[in-house]
Amino acid sequence: MNQVMANQAVEIIVETSRCRHVVSILSRESVLAVDCEGIALGVEGPMTLLQICTNSGDVYLFDVQENRELFSEGHLKIVLESNEILKVIHACPYDSAALYHQFGVTLQNVFDTQVADTVLEEHNGRLLVSSLDLQGLCQKYSSSKKVSDYKEQLKYSKKDGEFWAKRSLTDEMKSVAEGDVRALIPEVFEKQKRIILNSGLQEKFRERVSEIIKYYIDDEVRKHRYKRRFIIVNQIIDSINEKRDTRTVCSDFPEDSDEYEALKRIDYREACIKSPFIDRLKTESILYLIINFLEMKKGTKLNGFHFRYFPVSFTIQIKRYQNWQKMSNKSSKMLFYKKLMTNTLLKLL
Repeated sequence: MNQVMANQAVEIIVETSRCRHVVSILSRESVLAVDCEGIALGVEGPMTLLQICTNSGDVYLFDVQENRELFSEGHLKIVLESNEILKVIHACPYDSAALYHQFGVTLQNVFDTQVADTVLEEHNGRLLVSSLDLQGLCQKYSSSKKVSDYKEQLKYSKKDGEFWAKRSLTDEMKSVAEGDVRALIPEVFEKQKRIILNSGLQEKFRERVSEIIKYYIDDEVRKHRYKRRFIIVNQIIDSINEKRDTRTVCSDFPEDSDEYEALKRIDYREACIKSPFIDRLKTESILYLIINFLEMKKGTKLNGFHFRYFPVSFTIQIKRYQNWQKMSNKSSKMLFYKKLMTNTLLKLL
């Protein structure tokens, strides 16, 4: 963590009376960075912590695991539902779901930085945009690293599931929590906002943010979003099927291409139906993702499918993908897929 961050205030809020006082301070702000933490955070995954950062860099960590009344009696709900205060959040669907289903809070006036990146990439010609994690977002839109050094360690930690349930908050927890909100404002937010305005994308951006806030709240919104993506994915896959030589392999597609993203997103059962060619490419894309994950987890750089880097038992499972096309029975393919993924996950635990 840099010296500037270390010198700025961080306060943990547990008491309802203190929360009301802090909310009165936050209510004077026009822009706040917000993030939520929890255990498998979502509709049912419990939220345990909510972070808010001001434009000047002061951070408040609201311990909602210890005191759920901070939203109602502590007036946090007022800030989050205010149309006067802009909340800058990175990838808000799970945050929104937890707030709504667990605390009756409906987010209003949100600037989602992941949605902003997607809209901007689409404006530049992309059809399918891979989601950026917070570190990737900062590298793309910020001149300095603001994410906690512990963030990457936590990403691949086996203890991640219960990490945010620990009390009292550890130094690592505090560092990650404050880093996640300090990273968003002012630089990342201001840069994205400026590009959106200059590109005339305000209306599209507003619509997409509204959609993502409601994703786990409104079934119709979720169905509409799924249908839109399904159509785009299938258009790209059909184009690959028609225009690409059948000797093409998954690694021929750049990782930042629409083709690669479509192969990641199409369901393997749908790929089976498309053609043996698409079926093979989908299988390779699964293996490619596994290898990329292992590269990040183990810190070993691999180029393509170099099986010699893996344990023998794991290598056998990987090499069996070559027999995928020989399986005429769909249930046999599904069984193979489950075995492959199970063995892979066991090696990662």
